[in-house]
Amino acid sequence: ALLISADWAGPASSDLVLGEVLETIRDTLDDDDDDDTDEILAQFQYAYGLINRGTISGIGTNVGFDGTAVQIEGSAATGHSVIITGGIENTGIISATAYEANATAIRLGANVQTPMIVNSGTIQALIATETAASAVAISIGETASLSTLENSGTIYARSRGNAGEVAAVQDLSGTLTSIVNTGSVIGVYEYDGLTLSLRTDAAAFDLRANTSGVTLHQYKTT
Repeated sequence: ALLISADWAGPASSDLVLGEVLETIRDTLDDDDDDDTDEILAQFQYAYGLINRGTISGIGTNVGFDGTAVQIEGSAATGHSVIITGGIENTGIISATAYEANATAIRLGANVQTPMIVNSGTIQALIATETAASAVAISIGETASLSTLENSGTIYARSRGNAGEVAAVQDLSGTLTSIVNTGSVIGVYEYDGLTLSLRTDAAAFDLRANTSGVTLHQYKTT
C-alpha cells in the first residue's frame, strides 16, 4: 500500500531523508474573493517525518499473496539508507491481511533509521492459514534502527487457522531499548478446530535479538 525505498542508482552517500512534516493550509476555496487560491492561511510544524491520520491497508486478496501495509526500506546493495527525522506517528489505522501468506502492518527494512514510533491508533496484522505463515504488526529488520516505541492505542497480530507465527512487535535489530505502553499490545492465535499439526507461537513482544536490555513501562492511563 505504501512503499518508501532508497533502492536507487545514486551515489552511496545520498540517503533518502524524510524531514519533519510541515502542514500548509491554503485558501483553495478563495474565501476572501481575491482570486488567490494558493494563498497560505496557516502552517503547522510537526515533530515527525511520517504521519498517518487515515487508513492504510495492505491486503493479499488472493490466497498465497503477502499483505504489507507500510514497507520502508533502504538498500543493502548500495548502502543507501532511509532516515525518518523525528520518527513515525500513527493516529489512524494501518492494517495488513493475508490468506495462507504473511501479513505485516509496518516493516522497517534494510538500513532504515528512525528514533521512534508513536501510536495512538491501530496497527494490526491478520492472517488465516493452515500452513506456515506469520502475522507481525511492527517488524524491525536486522539492519534497521528504532530505539523507542510509545503506544497508547492498539498493536495487534493474529493468526487464525491450523498454523502461523504471531508477534505484535518483532525486533530483529536489537536496537529497540525503550517501550512505553498505555494501550494494548496483543499477539493471539485463534484455533479453528482442525487437527493441530504445526507449532504455533504468539507473542506480544519478540525481543530475542536484544543483547543490551529493554526498558518496558506498562501502565494504564487514568
